[in-house]
Order: sequence, then structure tokens, then C-alpha cells
Amino acid sequence: VGGREQTTNAVFIQHAFAGSYKAYLQYAKSDDVKNSAGAEVANTGARAYSVALRKDLSKRTGIYTSYNIFKNDSANNMNFTAGGVSSAALVGQGSDVKFVAVGLMHNF
Repeated sequence: VGGREQTTNAVFIQHAFAGSYKAYLQYAKSDDVKNSAGAEVANTGARAYSVALRKDLSKRTGIYTSYNIFKNDSANNMNFTAGGVSSAALVGQGSDVKFVAVGLMHNF
């Protein structure tokens, strides 16, 4: 079993416009996994892209929508997990994951 390591770097941009709207862009890249001996495991990296729009309804409440893509290398299966639900069983190695999110958020 042993330890595995994977480095991920991301860039996130947020821009407010038209009063109560915010646009978001994100790019992330995961390098190949390193096994417990420190050797890279080929084709285990991934990239993720997101674009989102948020509308503030009040100081603490807003609605949002986003479009997201995970592009897996041929030996990786990065997937989406939220609220106890995961796409892992549906994602084969090397498959790309695309999804839309829509939501309401409130800051307490």
C-alpha cells in the first residue's frame, strides 16, 4: 500500500460587474502521481476547468451556476464528489467528466 503523492496547482480569477454579479474562471492541473518510492506513475495527471456566474440577492444570499470539466490522463479517474454522492463508479480511467451545477447559497 504505502504513500502516494500528487501535486496540484490552480489559478482562480473572480470579476465583479453590473452591481451584484460575479464571474469566476478556474484552471487546475494535477501532475502525475508519485508512488511510495518517489517514481512518477505515467499518465495519472488531470486538468480541470470551471466557469461560473453568481448573482447576489442580498448581502448574505446568492444564486449561482457553473460549468465544469475534468480532463483525465489515460490512467487517472478524477471525478466529482459532493453531498455524499460521487461519480467515481461511473468514471473509467481516462474518461472526462463534465457537469453543470446550479445552487442557492446563504452565509450564516
